[in-house]
Amino acid sequence: MTPTVQKVLEIAEKHGVTIDRESYAAYLSREICRIEGIDGDDTLELIASLAKQGVISKDEGYRLVIDYSSELRSASPAETDDQQEIDYGVGSVR
Repeated sequence: MTPTVQKVLEIAEKHGVTIDRESYAAYLSREICRIEGIDGDDTLELIASLAKQGVISKDEGYRLVIDYSSELRSASPAETDDQQEIDYGVGSVR
């Protein structure tokens, strides 16, 4: 688990925020990713949920996305493949 994932999970847990999988925006986002052949990312969806609910500002959300993306780029494939399961409040994912 990257430091940014840990931070996002801590903020979400503190404020009781989970990924909103029922909204039309979430559905549309998943479908666009599916059509484009892109794997969805629950961390990014959780950051979006935190911003949407006003827990973090837009600028904080941007910073978390940038930090998370940087961590993913710098991680070796083995590190990302072996990540422990993370509970995003909607079941465990990697």
